[in-house]
Amino acid sequence: LVLLAGAAREIGRYWRGLATVAVLEERRRIAWDLHDGLAQELAFILRRAKRAGEGDAIAVQVAGAAERALADARRAVAALTRPLDEPLDFALAQAVEEVADRFGQKLDLDLQPNVHVDPLIREDLVRIAREAVANAARHGRAPTVRVELSNRSRLRLTIADDGAGFQPHTANRHERFGLVSMQERAHALHADFHLTSTPGGGTQIQVTLP
Repeated sequence: LVLLAGAAREIGRYWRGLATVAVLEERRRIAWDLHDGLAQELAFILRRAKRAGEGDAIAVQVAGAAERALADARRAVAALTRPLDEPLDFALAQAVEEVADRFGQKLDLDLQPNVHVDPLIREDLVRIAREAVANAARHGRAPTVRVELSNRSRLRLTIADDGAGFQPHTANRHERFGLVSMQERAHALHADFHLTSTPGGGTQIQVTLP
């Protein structure tokens, strides 16, 4: 009986390993399809729209849409090629540094190391952080953004900037879309979403998981 139980455990471990490998291979295949197909086409549209964009308002809008879609495609490729057990702090650091470099922002990171969460939770938190850092640059013109991650009694992600700030209830359409997106991701995780901002006082977003 002991031998049979041990053999059953080994067989179960073997099949779970095969399933994990199959998932990773499928994720990589999808990532390369996105990279070699959709991302390349979007990059082509972006280049052509930028060439035609001088003095053409529609071309400028198309270029902006293509640039955002290309960034989304690249984020999807990055997410699909991450290890399933990649720590949240590592994924967050990579994601927000990429955004900050693009906008020329200074980052202040305080991330508790070796925080492991479900890959789907990790991806939603990474997307919230990216959106918050990008909004700090686009709308708040913030020179510095601080990103904190702690996992004590509850897992907590905080993004705070020293930008222009705003009145949340009077946010414009573009700001409101980003805020709604972050709120919906947080609520899908059954997390608390808290935003504080005042004109001239910067903005802080805090997501706390149950």
